[in-house]
Formats: sequence, structure tokens, C-alpha cells
Amino acid sequence: MGVFQQAHAAPSVAQACEQEGYSTSLSCTFSSNISAGDVIVAWIAGRQATATPAISGCNISWNPVYVNTTGFGSWYGTVGNTGSCTLTLAENNSGWISAGAEELNGVQAVVDVSQAAFSSGASPYNSPSITTTGNGDLVAAIWFATGYNNPGMITIASPFTTQQNISGIDGGVMGYFIQSTAGSVSTSFAVGSTVYGWATQLIAFKPALGGGGNNSGMPSVPGGLMVSGATTSTVSLSWGASSEQGGAGSISGYKIYRNGLQAGTASGTLFTDIGLSPSTSYRYTVASMDANGNISPQSSAVDAFTQTAASNTLPSVPTGLLGTAVSSSQINISW
Repeated sequence: MGVFQQAHAAPSVAQACEQEGYSTSLSCTFSSNISAGDVIVAWIAGRQATATPAISGCNISWNPVYVNTTGFGSWYGTVGNTGSCTLTLAENNSGWISAGAEELNGVQAVVDVSQAAFSSGASPYNSPSITTTGNGDLVAAIWFATGYNNPGMITIASPFTTQQNISGIDGGVMGYFIQSTAGSVSTSFAVGSTVYGWATQLIAFKPALGGGGNNSGMPSVPGGLMVSGATTSTVSLSWGASSEQGGAGSISGYKIYRNGLQAGTASGTLFTDIGLSPSTSYRYTVASMDANGNISPQSSAVDAFTQTAASNTLPSVPTGLLGTAVSSSQINISW
């Protein structure tokens, strides 16, 4: 296990924990109390996993960032109460797994943008790029490589003013970077030829009000989110307009999240999500954005259900119709 601790008023990592082992689950315990209002970002990766991983603990309502059915998962959540924290991260099959978590302070509990990539080979070693929307973003970088010990350190080129690699363990390493200029971001990571596969993720969090970057005000949380319609493949949403709280900024649009992941953006207070599956439940939240690149916390969630697809199968034609005379005034019909 590796532990890193640091305290900053600007966006930073307060502490981190990592674990690895041959098991179906790992417990990751922070060495110090986590603080109310901070954001925890956690991840797990397993080489033998064949199903969606799971996370629990610390009385945090977890939002998925990227979770797939081959054992890689990442989540974030806001700390409600100061206190000790032990996370449990689980896979479905026994195998070599790595897991870790970071306590971030000075950031909003909203993902600005994220991207993940996976490969079954040892190359390439670069993550996909993301494009952030404002100065001062804290970018959490996660790398996991199976079959390789002490995988090295993450590197990110400018425009970053601060970077810290956190306690690389066999097969996994975390890092964080403070972006000084908005724009495209990518990382590189050194691994060896013995790698069976790798996974990487970049997650950018906006700085909290007063935590650095361009934060002259904050957009309010959208209210009144409701489902205004649904078909077999679409869900339509509406909500109340947000306003700027303090500063001279203005609302520039909204981010719509489906099951914790961004589904799209809207310039107004209406949005239709397309390409959905029939007879399926979806959970939606909305966050507002201002012209300075600030993003509000997500709204209260609403659940939507797509309609059942109509069947194109016609009923079969009845066969064996038979009439039997019972009396002079009655015939029984059967088929």
C-alpha cells in the first residue's frame, strides 16, 4: 500500500491510498480522516474480471465516471461528514487486481470532462486526449498495467503548473495535475514489454469557488428537472433556468448526465436524449455552466423509462374449426 498526504487551499490531493493483491475485492483505507466537502475519486482494475466492478463505503453516494464489464471502474463522490474512511472495491472473479483512491480538495463535485482507453497489448503507452473548458482544472490521471512491476510515473506536458505522482504500486499509478491554460490534455506512461494489457483514464474536475482558476462567480444548481416525454428510443427533459451567483458571469449552457455519465449539452432548458434502448430505465441529472468555465453541482435526479417496442409478430390463424349440432336450435363451435 502507498500513502501520500498534502494540504493546499488551491485544488490538490489531500491524501491517497492504493492496494493490490490476488483477490475478488480490496479495501483501501485513508490514513487520516477525510473532510466534509472534499471529493473522492476511486478506481479498480482486474486482469481476470469479466463483469462490472462495484464500490461501497464511507457513506458516499458514488457517481460512475467509467465502468465497463471487463473489470475497470472509476467513480467519484462528495464527502458528507468528516471522519475515517475505508473503501471496498470488488470484482467478480479472483485474480490480480489493483485499486486506489484520492481525496481531492478545492474542486467541484462535477466532472468537467473525462476519457478512458483500454488495450490488450503493451503499446501504445499514451492516453486519449481530453479538452478542458477552463483554467485551474485538476486532472486526475489513472494508469493500470497488468503483468508489470513498478510501472513508472505518469508525465503530462504543459500547460500544467503542478504535478504529483502518487505512490506507484505494482501495476498501477495515480497522478494529478493542475492545468494553467484550458485546452487539449494527454498523458504518457512508461510500461514494459511484459504487459498483458493496460487501462488509462483522465478525469478533469473544475476548481471550487475561490480555489484558483477563473472563478468570479458560480452558476446555481438547475431546479425542477422533469421528464417531459419518452418513446422507445428517446427521453425528453426540461428544467428551470439557472442564474449566476456572484461575479459578472452569465449562464452559457447545461450539461446533461445519464446514469452518471455526460449524455450531451444544451444551450437552453430542454434536451432530448436519443439512441436509447426500449423498455429501459435511465437516471438523469443536469448541471449548469457559466461563461467563465464554472460548472454547478448536479441537480436532483429523475428516472425515465423508455416505451416498450411494438411487436411485429401477427397472431396465427385459428385452425381446426368444427361445428357440432347439439339440437334443432343449438350448434357448438370449437377450434
